[in-house]
This record gives sequence, C-alpha cells and structure tokens, in this order.
Amino acid sequence: MKNKKEIGKELKKELEKGYNVERISNWAYDLFNESHGEQSLELNDILQTIFLMDAGPEFVLSKSQLTDLANELIRDDINFSTEIINDIAEIGDDEWLICPKCFDAWESNSSDKIVQCLKCHSFLQNPRYKQIE
Repeated sequence: MKNKKEIGKELKKELEKGYNVERISNWAYDLFNESHGEQSLELNDILQTIFLMDAGPEFVLSKSQLTDLANELIRDDINFSTEIINDIAEIGDDEWLICPKCFDAWESNSSDKIVQCLKCHSFLQNPRYKQIE
C-alpha cells in the first residue's frame, strides 16, 4: 500500500511525461485497483477523482491542479495540508456540502480534511473535519 508521498511523487512523474488526461487517468485507475481499497478513504477519493477525468470534460483537472495536488501529497504525508486551500465548504444540512466558488451542492458524509467539489473540482476544507488529538 502506497502512502500520500509516494503517490504524489508518482503523479509528478506522470506529469513530467506530459499532460495527457487519458494516460494519467489510466495510471490512477491502475493504482486504485492495485490497492484493492486498502488505501485511506482520502487517497481512494483522490485516485477516483483523477481516474474519472476521462469521463468527460467536466471532470478534467488542469495540469496546474494536478501539480498542486501532487505537491500537497508530497509535502504532507500524514494529513492533506490546508496552507494553500483556504476556501471552506459550507454545510447544507446533515448530508450535503456546498461549494463557495460555484455554489453547487453535493451529498457527502466525508469526515476527511479535504473535499472536492464535484462541479468545479475545487479542493476545499471540510467543515466536518475534526482533528484527532
């Protein structure tokens, strides 16, 4: 099972080969399947977000977004750093979050530190996240 830092480094290597949505999506899909769901929920969500890029243009992350994601994974192997992620998702109700950038709402019961808007793909701090002391 790979940690965040290893996945971040591999993502950077994929990006060094050139920004190709299909190839990067296939890489993430293969990695997701190799782990058989043994990764953390956060890493599974990140890999799913990447491999779903080839599902349509509305799911594509830019090269810049992928680079930022890789850097965050490398920098913070324990928790996803929020230093460059300043926007916070809003709580709609017990099961819904709202993106402050595009105002889209999605059903989420995630308690991970970071969530991603399904419409604009912005990474956001999760207001339901509780740091374990």
